[in-house]
Amino acid sequence: MIIYNLNTMKTQSILILTLLTALVSCTKEPETNKDIRTDFLGTWKCTQSSKLNGSSEFLVSIKIDSTHDSRINMFNFYNIGSSKKIYANISTVAAKPLSMPFQPTGSSEDIEGDGSDVSSTKLTFDYVVDDGNAIDSISAIFIKQ
Repeated sequence: MIIYNLNTMKTQSILILTLLTALVSCTKEPETNKDIRTDFLGTWKCTQSSKLNGSSEFLVSIKIDSTHDSRINMFNFYNIGSSKKIYANISTVAAKPLSMPFQPTGSSEDIEGDGSDVSSTKLTFDYVVDDGNAIDSISAIFIKQ
């Protein structure tokens, strides 16, 4: 019959806890220096529904804004032309992480709204466009190409 004394049991318990702690602390930490804007880069197929103009489909190109750490530029947003851009600020804490503050489109319209990253290949946007005569409400779905 083996009889364990209290000191032996304490020593074994400490050894087991130390080993478990070492194993847990060896798990890989998530990458914290990644630029979250890179997830949005590329060409996206936009399917939008406009209150004034009905449904339409077109391509939007998203690039990093090199002058702002948390901003992306979207070219051909609202089908305004591939040389015209709208920017969106990215937040990692907001319920809708993509925000487009009030800004001119480069044509005769002003735009503002927000969006969500549903997945790595799908974005949604809700925004309004004001051309000075009427305000258009738009819902759009972007699918990465």
